[in-house]
Amino acid sequence: MRLSFFNNNVQVIEDLYDRTQKWYNIFYTDKNSLSLHYGFWNEHTCSKKEALLNQYREVAALLNPSPGKRVLDAGCGVGGASIWLAENTGAAMVGITLSSVQVNLAKKYAQERGVSQKASFYPANYFETGFQEESFDQAFAIESFCYSYPEPERFFQEMHRILKPGGEIVISDAFLLRQLQGDQEIKIARDFCQGVKMNGWSTKDEIIAALEQCGFKLIRFVDKTGEVEKSVRDVYRLGRLSLPFFYLLKPLGLASKIEIDHYLFACSQRELYNQGLVGYGLFCAVKN
Repeated sequence: MRLSFFNNNVQVIEDLYDRTQKWYNIFYTDKNSLSLHYGFWNEHTCSKKEALLNQYREVAALLNPSPGKRVLDAGCGVGGASIWLAENTGAAMVGITLSSVQVNLAKKYAQERGVSQKASFYPANYFETGFQEESFDQAFAIESFCYSYPEPERFFQEMHRILKPGGEIVISDAFLLRQLQGDQEIKIARDFCQGVKMNGWSTKDEIIAALEQCGFKLIRFVDKTGEVEKSVRDVYRLGRLSLPFFYLLKPLGLASKIEIDHYLFACSQRELYNQGLVGYGLFCAVKN
């Protein structure tokens, strides 16, 4: 049974990233990856920048995009993954996000990195992209799929519609390891969802079932739970350090409840991880 807490619409999510993008730019995002994500830490990883790029490498390894292929980045943020893939694979990248702030930054970064002819960005809802049927070879979503809850089928149906036969999709995101039990576990998960304006969560099995229901096959899963542990700790520390800063800015009108609520995400994500309630992984599937 899916875990639903809120009924946030796309405007709420757009406002979240319009408001918080500048803080990610200051406190988290590096100029190489342009990533807002957790990243993957393996035994050879020496820096956060490398961990964030590792996540792009994993997506590229699963999709193997190449010149001539058209790839959708569903929930592209400021375009980091699309820009890196355009630079390193030659595929034609198309990124969509709800946030106009992020679209403008993505276009700016693509121009600065010399890939604006291979990476284009648009404001769009990934439930209803407006793209033609069977117009993409591949699609991926890095930590944006979580906003499809409580109806991930809507996302998978749209991806199935725009992918060509045999087209592939990759999801990189967190998921529930099991159904929550007791008020305390539910509260922690609710705080997380409130902090990032998610409506709820599904388990790994529910995500796989939704993929199958929407016409995807050859579903693979790669567990990355252990490789996000360091980032989980880092995000927690960053949240603890930034909360007093945002409380000082709020009376001046320079920060809002959105930034304050983000603290809930930073703290609860560590609790969820430490208690073994959430995992992280890559889902890969092929359109029938």
